[in-house]
Amino acid sequence: MKNEPVVIKKYNNRRLYNTQTSSYINLQEIFDMIRNQIDFVVIDSKNGHDLTHSTIVQIILDQESKGYNLLPTEFLKQIILCYNMQSNNIMQDFLQNIMNIFNHYKESQNFNNIPPLKGLEEITKQNLKLFEQAFNFFDPTKRNDNTK
Repeated sequence: MKNEPVVIKKYNNRRLYNTQTSSYINLQEIFDMIRNQIDFVVIDSKNGHDLTHSTIVQIILDQESKGYNLLPTEFLKQIILCYNMQSNNIMQDFLQNIMNIFNHYKESQNFNNIPPLKGLEEITKQNLKLFEQAFNFFDPTKRNDNTK
C-alpha cells in the first residue's frame, strides 16, 4: 500500500503548515522533502486548490536566484514559447521523458564507468529520438494515422 502524500497547507500569509508534523515549514524544507523523495501536496488552506506545481516552481526560482543556474536562458525562452502551443501535454510528456532518460543513466550501475562524453552522447541520441517523434507528431505528412 502506497503511503499518502504529506499534506502541506498554504495560508494567506504565505506560511506553509506541514499537517504530518503539525509545524510550520519553509520552502527549504519542501526542497529537502523533494530531495528525500517524500511525496507531498500543497493545498490552499482557504479553498483547497492544489498549489503543489506553483510551489515547486517557486523553489526552482529560489534556487536559480541563488546562482545555481541549472536552466540555461535559451531553454527558459523556449519553455515560454511552448505556452502558446495547443498541445502542451506533448511538451510535458517530452520533458518528463528526457528527465527519465537522464535519471536512468545517472542511476545505472554503469554510469560511473561511462566516460562523461560517452554518457552525454547516449543521452543526446535518446533526446534526438524523442525530438523526432515530437516533430513528426505535428507534421501531417509524417504521421502514421490509422484512423483514415
